[in-house]
Amino acid sequence: MKRVSDLPGVQYMYIDGATLPAGGVPGLDMSDDNTISSVEIINCDDNSQSERVLELLDPLINELPLMTKAKEMHVSVDLHGEKQHGRIKRMLLLVTTKNDAMQVIYITGDIDAETLKAIHDADIPK
Repeated sequence: MKRVSDLPGVQYMYIDGATLPAGGVPGLDMSDDNTISSVEIINCDDNSQSERVLELLDPLINELPLMTKAKEMHVSVDLHGEKQHGRIKRMLLLVTTKNDAMQVIYITGDIDAETLKAIHDADIPK
């Protein structure tokens, strides 16, 4: 993911799970048995770079099975993830728009399925 940050028109952020506020992400009900190890976020509003971003992320995307896909009007959302013993160990959320802008969120940790559902259902201001 970090390699993508060298592309022009791409913003990258890494957050170590230890620096997240106690209780997790504001607006999400993270139970005590969930741990987020890291969060990486890529924003790309430069449609000329979107193809290159996908090319660099392709190995990661291909090693994580597609868990769910949704499309509405001009937005497509793909959620890829790795489960182990019924819990999510890694997940990658890829959001693309019709104008080729994209956001990628990659989370590692130990997260139960109910929390994943809470993340999906959360009304988080953008």
